[in-house]
Amino acid sequence: MANTMNDTARNAPQGMSPSEAPMHWFSTDAFLTTLAQVHFPGRQFRAGTYASHGRHFRLLAVEGRDVIAEWPFLDFVTPLEREAGTVDGFVNHVPHVALETVEIADKPSLAPGTEPAPFILWDRFADWAAFERHFVARRSSLLRDSKAKRRRLEKDLGPLRFSWEDPRPEVFSACVAWKSAQYVRTGLLDVLEPTANVALFRALHAKGALAVSSLSAGSTLLAVHFGALSARGVYSWIAAYDPSFGRHSPGRLLLEDMLRESQARGHMEWDFGIGDMDYKWHYSTHSRIVGPLGRPPFMRAMGKLASTGLKRALCNSPALLDRARRFRRRIQTRLSPFLVLAERFRGKHDRFSGPLRFARKALSHGERAPLPPDPPPKALRDERDARQKGAGGA
Repeated sequence: MANTMNDTARNAPQGMSPSEAPMHWFSTDAFLTTLAQVHFPGRQFRAGTYASHGRHFRLLAVEGRDVIAEWPFLDFVTPLEREAGTVDGFVNHVPHVALETVEIADKPSLAPGTEPAPFILWDRFADWAAFERHFVARRSSLLRDSKAKRRRLEKDLGPLRFSWEDPRPEVFSACVAWKSAQYVRTGLLDVLEPTANVALFRALHAKGALAVSSLSAGSTLLAVHFGALSARGVYSWIAAYDPSFGRHSPGRLLLEDMLRESQARGHMEWDFGIGDMDYKWHYSTHSRIVGPLGRPPFMRAMGKLASTGLKRALCNSPALLDRARRFRRRIQTRLSPFLVLAERFRGKHDRFSGPLRFARKALSHGERAPLPPDPPPKALRDERDARQKGAGGA
């Protein structure tokens, strides 16, 4: 790891000062406005500048008082590239902030309570061949293996066809269905079950702020990806594939096609989002380090402490861990429909907004904070590998 810096200094494109650099996806009007329209219909809202512990953020405020610093699919926020002259308010705690950015050669060592959000800065590569040399240096077999898988798919199913923007409704639906099935299969909360969450992606797609990309072989759809579009480039949000073709790594093949297209379009960066799956490190040049800013409310801090102790205890008791997983799935299954119904009443009953937001956020963290992993016998290693392929690589 080398070249540590704050996020404000590093994120400007080559030849552009930090004050001129475009905003990160989760600070844009496209995201904040659509989030408000989908999740807070009929309510007054505005995007404003809020200060927290010496940093400024662009956040959504609803009815002038509820400042949204976290929400399902709002993965993290980044400080504004330049200090605002005036602010609309102050926030004591922002749970997921890009605290700094590091240039990487491999997985960085992280402080407790922080997570990586790897990304590619395209100005590091003169052309696609230079980028290929970069990721082959990280994993020597990657390019050769991808070419072999492409040849096999074409032999079995027909010519491969990549579409950066696939307008077919069935492609959008396939992505949601495959990803939902993956969540259920791997014991995670299906965050795409609430209709409002899917509606967010539909609304962004209708506005041209979301690219629905696909990879097909002959007439067979293999993989789909939802990527948010901003002046910075692409934020990789949802990736899914047909599990019956998992051995061909269609998610990775689609990812590589999209990366080539992103570079060709002159994008500033490709953001892989939060998570340390191996495939992200094959391609990335940098990583944001995401963690909390400020002190959480007392009850939330106590809950986090209890959760940490519980996970440690579960790691030492496989039987108890298995029972905990089954119990969590039952709770998630039973509560999700009630949260969907509660959404319909939120606009008329403001006093439920805080508890509802807390419950939805708690249930949405299955992917970010799962129970401790099982011991890795071969079947579980295969399942883990399949999940990573679904996200884009193997």
